[in-house]
Amino acid sequence: MRPLIATLYLIVTLSFRVIVTVLDAVLLLLFLLFTTTSNDVTLQPHHQATFKNLEQATLHFGETNDTVFVGWHQSSLLPAQLPFPTAGYGVRPWVQRIRDTTKVRAVIIEKGSLTVALISLDLLIFPPIVKKEITSYFDSLGIQLYLSATHTHSGPGGWAQKWGGHFLAGKFHEDYIELLVHEIKSAVVSAKVTRRPAQFSSFRISVPGAVRNRLVGTEGHVDTWLRGLCIYRNDGSKGLLFTYAAHANCLDTDANHFSGDYPNVLNDSIQKHGVQWSAYMAGAVGSHGPKIHGFDGETNIQLTGSMLWKAVRKVLDTPPVTTYTPPVAYCRYSVQLPEPQLRVSPELKIRPWVFYTFLGKDNPEIQSIKIDNTVLISLPCDYSGEFMPELENQAQATNTEIVVTGFNGGYIGYITPDKYYFLDKGEVRDMNWYGPGNGAYFLELNKRTLSKYTP
Repeated sequence: MRPLIATLYLIVTLSFRVIVTVLDAVLLLLFLLFTTTSNDVTLQPHHQATFKNLEQATLHFGETNDTVFVGWHQSSLLPAQLPFPTAGYGVRPWVQRIRDTTKVRAVIIEKGSLTVALISLDLLIFPPIVKKEITSYFDSLGIQLYLSATHTHSGPGGWAQKWGGHFLAGKFHEDYIELLVHEIKSAVVSAKVTRRPAQFSSFRISVPGAVRNRLVGTEGHVDTWLRGLCIYRNDGSKGLLFTYAAHANCLDTDANHFSGDYPNVLNDSIQKHGVQWSAYMAGAVGSHGPKIHGFDGETNIQLTGSMLWKAVRKVLDTPPVTTYTPPVAYCRYSVQLPEPQLRVSPELKIRPWVFYTFLGKDNPEIQSIKIDNTVLISLPCDYSGEFMPELENQAQATNTEIVVTGFNGGYIGYITPDKYYFLDKGEVRDMNWYGPGNGAYFLELNKRTLSKYTP
C-alpha cells in the first residue's frame, strides 16, 4: 500500500510542478505580449513636437505673377499576371479577373519655381514602401508630392511587407512594387510634358443619398459633400479632381475581380462627357460607408456611381473663377505619435514591440496645398467625416474651401471622434491604433494647417 501511496504522491507532485511551470510560461507570455491600456488624453510631448514641426515647416509659394501650368496623365496599375492578391476585407482568394482597370492618376501643378504632383492610386492605401521609393526621386527633381488613394477594397494587393499587412493585402510581391514605382514616375513625367496654362474653380455639392454614418447611424453627423476642383486649360481641355466620404466598398467581399469600385464608375462617366482627365481621392471616409448597400455588388456600384454622376454633371459647365495666375502654396510636415494602442479589450492592448513586428513602424506626415481659395489636406489615415463641419466653419470664416483626403503614403489606422473611443465596434476598437485623444489631436493639426495658409 505504501509504495502505491508514494507513487501517487510522486505523480501528483510532478503534475503540479508541470502545471505551475506551464502557468508560469503562459503568464510570462501574456506579460510579454500584452499590457494595460492608457486613457491619458492630456497634452503630450508628441503633440508639442508635431505642433513645432508644423510651425517650422516651410510654406512654399509660387511666384505671384507667374502663370499656373497644369498637366495630367493616367495609366494602368494592374499587375502583370493573374491570379494576384487583392487588398481589402482581410484574407481573400487571389483575384482571377478584371472588372475595370485600376490606375494611377497624376496631375502636375506648376507655378514659377513651385511644382506639385498630386497623385491618386486605385488601391486600398498609398503604400508606405512606394512613398519612400518615390519621395527621394521627386525631391531630387524639385517636385513636391501630394498623395492619396481611392481606398477601393477590390484593388491589387501585394504591397505590404509585414505579416499584419499580409492579412490586408496578401503576400508581398517585390515585382509589383517595382511596377507601382515605375508607373507613378512615368505618370508624373508624362503629366509634366502635357502641361498648359490653366484656370480653376472649386465646387461643393451635397449628395446625401449616397453616404451614411456606418459607425453610429443617425446619432452621428454625415459628411454628404462632394468636393473638388475643376481645371480649365487654355487648349480647351478640362480636368476634375474630386473627393467624397463614402468608403469605396460597394462590391461584395467575395468579388473575384479587380475594380476601382464606385469612383471608377464615376470617372468613366466623367471622361465620357467631355472631360479629358479626372481623379478621385478618398475623402473623410472614416465612419462613413455607401448608403446604397442592400443589393448585389454590381447594383450597388452602379447606383452609387450614377447618383454621384448626376451631381457632378451640374458643375462641368461652370466657368472658371480664377485668372491664369491664381496663388499656389504647398507645405508638408512629419507627425509624431504616441505608442501604439491596439486593444484586445477595453483594458488590454498588445505591447508596442508586437505591434511594430506585425505592422511596422510608420513615419507619417501631413501634406497640403492651397490653390486660389481652396486648401487640400492629405492625411495618413481613415479620417472621420464627423470632423468636417468644424473644419469648414473655420475655413468659411476666411472665405476658404477645405478638402480633406486620406491614405497619403502612411497609415496609422482610424481617426474618429474621441467620444466613440470605447464603443465595442471594430472601427474604434480594432482600428483606432493610437488613441485615445487622437480625434482632438488631428482636428487641431488640421485647424493649424488651415491657419498656416489663412493667418
